[in-house]
Amino acid sequence: MITNDYAINIIYICQRINTENKMKNLNTIFYGPEAGSKIELFKNGMDLIEKRHFEFFKSRMPKFHRDKHDRLHNHYGTIVNSSGISLYFNVDSDLDRNIVEECRILFMNIFNP
Repeated sequence: MITNDYAINIIYICQRINTENKMKNLNTIFYGPEAGSKIELFKNGMDLIEKRHFEFFKSRMPKFHRDKHDRLHNHYGTIVNSSGISLYFNVDSDLDRNIVEECRILFMNIFNP
């Protein structure tokens, strides 16, 4: 059952999204401007790593039918909580070690400079 307070909170969040024009970066709303910008920077960096290793991912089967080939985001996750942010790689990930190392270096340079 949705309570009135819950509905008001959802409306408030939606209004903030619209008034701050942050539809593309919800992390800014949920985690604040500094953390949100770091998370966005990390996401963009991971996209660049995937592009740099495009041939590696292109040669692999997709994990999901909507993808044409494997994607970097299929191999890792992040956990954000009050203690900070953590990067982990899925247990079944078989990424090349160099790609994993690039991802870790990117993460450390952004979140633990």
